[in-house]
Amino acid sequence: TLFEAFASVSPTRVLVKFSHPPPTSPLPQNLRVQHWLPQQDILGHPKVKLFVTHCGKNSAGEGVYHGVPMLGLPISMDHPRTCARLQRRGEAVVLQWEELTSDTLASAIKHMLSDERYNERVKGVSARLKAQRDSGLERAVWWIEYTMKHGDTYLRYSGADLSLAQYLLLDVLCILLLGTLVICLPAYLLLRALYRRCQAFHARNNKVEDMPTPSVLPPGPSSPHASKTKAE
Repeated sequence: TLFEAFASVSPTRVLVKFSHPPPTSPLPQNLRVQHWLPQQDILGHPKVKLFVTHCGKNSAGEGVYHGVPMLGLPISMDHPRTCARLQRRGEAVVLQWEELTSDTLASAIKHMLSDERYNERVKGVSARLKAQRDSGLERAVWWIEYTMKHGDTYLRYSGADLSLAQYLLLDVLCILLLGTLVICLPAYLLLRALYRRCQAFHARNNKVEDMPTPSVLPPGPSSPHASKTKAE
């Protein structure tokens, strides 16, 4: 799939790092496969137009530093997050492995090679990264010499003096949990008492409604009123 897509962008030349034994079938004329490639040197070449990568942090950082647009094929771990960040900034296009075919890969490559916006955006970020007064090596040497001359007392991290509980903010967490308990527990007890009282009230009303109503019987012969009438 990959080789078919790379062949379709000919005459653009493609370099492929392939750790496995090289394929036995003939390769396209525009494709060169090697077991190892000097990635930094290649990305720094002015004729490099696109970097197809899994978007590991090192590879993504090198691509951005050298101003090369990236086509991301994330695999696992931090790759999806890095790809999403690059795509959001307009420096990369991301393809998921589930949707990867020779056609989708070739289409994405051609789209990025023809759209200069990706190149302009990543070149701008690269220019800002390189616009430093000193190189990284020079800054490291300067700080080493500075520390040797002036000491490192005020450079010492204050967190080293904290206990493990303080460093992990466990004391603050305990106070927050205690405060939450003090607020929530009385509210819970009050609501439970109200609920039980409502249940008792409804149960009492239902019991009264279910009691039979006594019927009024007409006076019979044995009643005092009937006896009085008969005597008269």
